[in-house]
Amino acid sequence: SDIFSVEPNDAIFYIEHSFDRTYEILFGNNRFGRTPPENTQVTVFYRVTNGVEANGSCKFSTTFTANTTVSFTQAATGGAERETLDDIRFYAPRSIQIQERAVTERDYEVLLKQRFNEIKDISVFGGDELDPPRYGKVAIAVNIDGGLSDVAIRNYDNYLRDKTPVGIQPIFLPPEYLYVNLNVDVYYSRKQTSQSADEIEQIVRNILRQYNTASLGKFGATLEISRVSSLIDDSSIAIRSNTIEATPYILYTPDLGVRSNPVFDFGARLESPCRFSIANQTESYYSFIRSDTFTYKGSSALFEDNGLGSINIINARQRSAGIFEFIERNVGTVDYSTGITKLSDFAVEGFTGAGIKVAGNTLEKNVTSPKRKVLVLKDEDVTVNVIDIGDR
Repeated sequence: SDIFSVEPNDAIFYIEHSFDRTYEILFGNNRFGRTPPENTQVTVFYRVTNGVEANGSCKFSTTFTANTTVSFTQAATGGAERETLDDIRFYAPRSIQIQERAVTERDYEVLLKQRFNEIKDISVFGGDELDPPRYGKVAIAVNIDGGLSDVAIRNYDNYLRDKTPVGIQPIFLPPEYLYVNLNVDVYYSRKQTSQSADEIEQIVRNILRQYNTASLGKFGATLEISRVSSLIDDSSIAIRSNTIEATPYILYTPDLGVRSNPVFDFGARLESPCRFSIANQTESYYSFIRSDTFTYKGSSALFEDNGLGSINIINARQRSAGIFEFIERNVGTVDYSTGITKLSDFAVEGFTGAGIKVAGNTLEKNVTSPKRKVLVLKDEDVTVNVIDIGDR
């Protein structure tokens, strides 16, 4: 129940945080809920949990012994850590403002985050922004541990049913992800420290992990290069300077042999490309959209743009030698002003790893994910080069 629908005679109670990670149980004041009569005996049943640790559990038992069978239908979900003070400060006043009504995009975010603690982050936008557009819908991308299950979608949908305007239907979407390849060159003076190059590297990696936890892993997040650079410079007196190059990429996991029309949205303007021509078809030609290798028509292949807005599939082995052997031309398009790349009737025969990385060189040094994408920096995508500059 919510406080706005509570009547004076409702037998309800409230739970408040107290000291030392404990809770207080409070009863109504005969305006928002009934006050129990004096000397009323109250029995409290509660469950002690371990936050997110139980999520994914799929084996259950029962204390009943007589002809009892336990059937597994859905892995455990919904476990979450308690709200942080910052979350409480942010959402508490806003929950009063919206009064259980979902009108604006922020209303949906506040209502769902307040009600379902397992939601790590949420992004709400109009259905007209989907491709293809879905008018009369509100799109809600939800990021939770373990993925967005059918059970969770039903719970969210049922909760919002009496809070949304007539004619507006929420649709729930799993998050998409934008990853970052990060190359960091750290210049330090070995004479200024007893730390080895390997120790300096670990310091830098720990800073990046902390930054990822605090600032990334969210919809529409921004990797601020200048901020990260300052954190690295301040981490050791021996570090003189550093340079950082960030390249966003999208991990594409196609169904093998199935033709599709994938779209890769980097949410940012791409660098002004140099145009491919026969005259400059050498190893030095630099594309601004480029994929990892995959198997296409029996060959090891990759796709990249030609600087004119078209995508070509090229023999990967020949490309590494500076030779352009086209397997198929004009399989897609790229809009350099928006960072949106589209492929048409594209089918992959095989790939290695978790998927095909599709990288885009954006004009801005900072990397910002679009509103439906969560920005992620993984350890394995970080390269740290520690360079001794001596007395300079």
